Amino acid sequence: MFRLSVASSSRCLMVNSHVMRRVSAPSAQCILPVSASAPLVASQVRWAASCPGMGGFTDIKYNDAADGWLDDTSDVIDTLCEDYPQISDISNNGGVLTLDMGEDIGTFILNKQAPKRQLWLSSPISGPSHYDMMDEEGRVWWKCDKTGRDLSKLLEKELSEVLKGCKVSLP
Repeated sequence: MFRLSVASSSRCLMVNSHVMRRVSAPSAQCILPVSASAPLVASQVRWAASCPGMGGFTDIKYNDAADGWLDDTSDVIDTLCEDYPQISDISNNGGVLTLDMGEDIGTFILNKQAPKRQLWLSSPISGPSHYDMMDEEGRVWWKCDKTGRDLSKLLEKELSEVLKGCKVSLP
């Protein structure tokens, strides 16, 4: 491990162009993993004034938004399980939400892709797609990187089709 003491406020440690940890305390220590085969050298470390992610988002904001969306979506679908036997199983673990709709329909898989700051959907109806985090006037939503569609709207449509007679409403 590499220990680095810093005296900085709201800056990020960058190692080989990757944000390693946001430092917000006036004085803090960062502990970074360093392998024996690829030791960390001083030329690899630099400070950045901010930690931009996709669209200016930080890793913390991305993780909070992605985890919150997956948890809220899981809760909504979980309440439907009692009334809709088409939902065989649902699990939400480690940034992966899996919704098994049985052999006739297939499985929806939603997962975090933290390096890209995206959510990915594998749908038995529409196939695979990737969604970027968008923040418009305080409303976070997930926009398809190819079609521009809203992830919640697409998933609502597909689940409503599968769960005939149910109008699914997601966060």
